[in-house]
Amino acid sequence: MGKVKTPDWILEGFDSLEAYNKAKGKKAEKKSSKTFKIKKCPACASTNVGVVLGEVGMWRCNDCGFKGTEIIEEEVSEEEFLNYLDKQEKK
Repeated sequence: MGKVKTPDWILEGFDSLEAYNKAKGKKAEKKSSKTFKIKKCPACASTNVGVVLGEVGMWRCNDCGFKGTEIIEEEVSEEEFLNYLDKQEKK
């Protein structure tokens, strides 16, 4: 395994990579935001769904009893997902 090189922004005495990039005239890199998928029942839109063991690709809603292979996957941002988890914790 090779040696780890100290980043240039540290060697040149900057406090952060952002300050280094600003001084060098480089544009800030966009952070890629993660997305999460929340699974929902297609019949009642409940998130209380789970996989049926022993049946490949089968889902079951624990609220309305729906059973099938089609499930709704809602893609949300990290912030929306954390808000969703907070709401689930309060239930």
